[in-house]
Amino acid sequence: MIVVNERNRAVLHASFYNLAGVLTAPFTLEYRIDDKDSGQQIREWTPIGGTLTAEMDIPLTSLDNAMVDPQRPFERRIVTLRADYDGDTSDETLATADYEYQVRNLRFLE
Repeated sequence: MIVVNERNRAVLHASFYNLAGVLTAPFTLEYRIDDKDSGQQIREWTPIGGTLTAEMDIPLTSLDNAMVDPQRPFERRIVTLRADYDGDTSDETLATADYEYQVRNLRFLE
């Protein structure tokens, strides 16, 4: 599991495959971030712009990695990716995936 120090930037590397298991660039891609323990939404659905490729780096900003509860030594974040492969978000080509990482509270470092 990725561990990021609080208020640091990081990237999440994601690869996208079609149903045949071939690397495939999505037509559209968006992501959101939630704090797993509190359920608090950290980032609303955010589209990834520009040219999409079969492998993308998803930015995790310093604000995404700010502590929700400063009394916890770690917080777990869930990044949910939502990709569409043909532009029709109402059908089976819409795919989602969750990735989990931890944010380390620097107050608890020894």
